[in-house]
Amino acid sequence: MVSQEIKKSSHMPLSLMLNKIKLQKKGTTIDFFGGEPTLHPFFMKALEFTRERGFSATIATNGRMFFYDDYVKKIARLGVESIRVSLYGNTAKIHDYITNSEGSFDQTIMGLRNIVRNKIAVRVNIVVTKLNYKHLKEIVVLLRSIGVRMIKFSNLSISGNLLKNKALIPDLEKVKPCLESAVRYSRKKKMSVYIEKTPLCLLPELHKKIFIWEPDAGEDKRAKLKECRDCFCKNNCSWRPTGYPYKTYWVSPIGKFNKGFPVLQN
Repeated sequence: MVSQEIKKSSHMPLSLMLNKIKLQKKGTTIDFFGGEPTLHPFFMKALEFTRERGFSATIATNGRMFFYDDYVKKIARLGVESIRVSLYGNTAKIHDYITNSEGSFDQTIMGLRNIVRNKIAVRVNIVVTKLNYKHLKEIVVLLRSIGVRMIKFSNLSISGNLLKNKALIPDLEKVKPCLESAVRYSRKKKMSVYIEKTPLCLLPELHKKIFIWEPDAGEDKRAKLKECRDCFCKNNCSWRPTGYPYKTYWVSPIGKFNKGFPVLQN
């Protein structure tokens, strides 16, 4: 659960944060992420210092602190470049279950409204789970009604606690038509849409347009299926079947590959 991850995280001392920021080269973007950066007791001081030093800043957050309009206005005045917010469902029942925090959905949605209202660039990360995959289009409809125009669908990384408790991992074969419908709607409405941590062959016709390849130094390059050996995209597909609890007969190699995957900046 998200709340458990936050509880386990530790706060970096302010002096260490400031020193790290000082050492960055001119033109560097400082990305604040967590845990939950807005819960850090010196987050605002570090953000102010970042902007005073002339660095651009981005934030990855659950969006709940942005429920408070004064807080959002202060962030806006500092000139934050963009904010990334995670959303786990189109209802409080689903979202609050994943976050293990009652009321978190309402706070995140209001936070998004405030971010949009204050004209801060925002991207919402829709984490696809067994609980929400049937509602992906509804989530997009909700976000569009708020004013969000950039979204990313993210498959769960099967590691850590998920290896022990796989109840949230969706069957990607069942996810496919729902994801396809949500992506089609997003593109029709001129929204910017991306997909990550998902097998490229799930939506092969879009593999060069909206899939993001974010290589992880810790990934096991050998953890591939035999069907992947002849795929032209095998070196650009970040999905790994390790720990995946469902059948994979739907996996098939992509036979034509042109370089040029989207690179999504923070």
